[in-house]
Amino acid sequence: MIPWERVFRQTWFDTHRTAFADFARTADDLPEDYSALPDRYRDLALGQGAVERSENVLFLAVAEMKPERIGFTRTLGKKAGTDPCTHLNEDDYEQFTCAPLGDGWWWTGDNWPIEK
Repeated sequence: MIPWERVFRQTWFDTHRTAFADFARTADDLPEDYSALPDRYRDLALGQGAVERSENVLFLAVAEMKPERIGFTRTLGKKAGTDPCTHLNEDDYEQFTCAPLGDGWWWTGDNWPIEK
């Protein structure tokens, strides 16, 4: 059986690697909470219009089925590139799973189990 989720996430990331790197350089300037995703980066999130930035984690959701969602994440600041699940799962009610993609980006499921 083909692991389609893994094939998608890695192929999408590899295809848009330059744009992900460019977006990462500007991410620290985004306000916390939800904000509009600049048009030039909308393809990264499959056309979704928002990006979520918590204290130190950036989340680009590509699919949402409340309360579950899945997407690309990156830790910001001094711990840039480290596993975002170590930060996101600090709250007892959160159930994030993360798989590395490269260049500090991760594929993350929020209450949505992903293939590692």
